[in-house]
Amino acid sequence: KTKRKHSLHSLTFIPIMSKGSNFLSALYRMCNNDDGNHRECIHWDDEGKNFWVSSIERFARDLLPIYYKHNNYASFVRQLNMYGFHRSTDPKGKIEPGVEMVEHFTHPFFQRGREDLLTKIHRKTSSKAKKLKSVIKPETKIVHNNDQDVSKLREELGNLRGSQIQLAETMAQMQEAFMAIQIRQSNEIQTLKSIISRGFQNSDQHILKELDMDAFSMDFGDNYDQHFSTAFAV
Repeated sequence: KTKRKHSLHSLTFIPIMSKGSNFLSALYRMCNNDDGNHRECIHWDDEGKNFWVSSIERFARDLLPIYYKHNNYASFVRQLNMYGFHRSTDPKGKIEPGVEMVEHFTHPFFQRGREDLLTKIHRKTSSKAKKLKSVIKPETKIVHNNDQDVSKLREELGNLRGSQIQLAETMAQMQEAFMAIQIRQSNEIQTLKSIISRGFQNSDQHILKELDMDAFSMDFGDNYDQHFSTAFAV
């Protein structure tokens, strides 16, 4: 039997952790992949305390499907937010034409060479849910003989959780829409820039033609009397 050869590309991946989040382990492997296509889109900073994402459209199209089986950049960012990553954009404010947007993400327990810290990163839970968890247990002890009050409390808790889920979905949709607008705006700016460039080239050629015609007309006008008199003199 012939041994199956492994490519160098496959050897650059860090083994998946047996414990912890699959999302975080995939992210860690992606940041540590030294393949050129990866490093052009995602890489650690010099200190290894945060990572950068650039060429966002290419990153979403080419890299996300490898690790997460989707190409939705907004969903990727939403997951980072749920795990407590801090996000910043460079440059800040309005993006000028031709300037590429770069996003930085940082978390105190997400560091190069410290895969052991990933188990300390947890998904966020709302403060209201935490308070309700701490309240409902002692409250049920107090009113354990009153089935009606317990049932009402559970119903209110269920309604609150439903509202929380609905709010999270609405925020996710808004964020996805915002990211889509940013990407579309960047594409439209590039398209407009190309159209304007082609327009200036065509305009320059038209102006040169008009200047040639004007020069011909001026030359003919200056010599008109001479041509006219010569013709009649003959």
